[in-house]
Amino acid sequence: MIPLSLPDLATAVAATGAAAGRRRDRMAVVADALHSPLTHGQFIRHPNDHPLDFWPTEEPHDLDPDLAPRLGMAMACGRHLPYGSVVNLRIGVCGEAYAFRGMVEWIEPQGWLFEVGLRFLTVSEAFQARMVEQICHIETYRRHLLRAGREVSREHAAAEWIARYAPLFPVP
Repeated sequence: MIPLSLPDLATAVAATGAAAGRRRDRMAVVADALHSPLTHGQFIRHPNDHPLDFWPTEEPHDLDPDLAPRLGMAMACGRHLPYGSVVNLRIGVCGEAYAFRGMVEWIEPQGWLFEVGLRFLTVSEAFQARMVEQICHIETYRRHLLRAGREVSREHAAAEWIARYAPLFPVP
């Protein structure tokens, strides 16, 4: 099997057509919770089956809320992170590690965990994180199909996931 790379995914997403992205705002679609990439509007839910590393940083940031990307990521977290704090993230996918920064924009208790919403600090980080998150969601979808007894290649799972869920993915 050939691993799915960011450029391959970008090409596949572009091939679905710009119209699909424009339809996103008009669509009244309710995706099943397992594969739904959305939560809290423009925050992509990170799949729990893909580990990520994160650590708070004391780095100053010059985030201008009016110019910052609206896109962020929601993740499950075992500890409370202070509102407004900056967090470094590292996500490993397909043998590569990708790093981003986010600012805690919201936090909600979920039993003994917290759901944390991190807003990306730059547009370039938001676009890259969006692509990485799509790969994570595609891999989660593929594993779900395998557990259901349906063996598919990464490419086939990607094409199927893109057709079903790419229009739901927010754009920075």
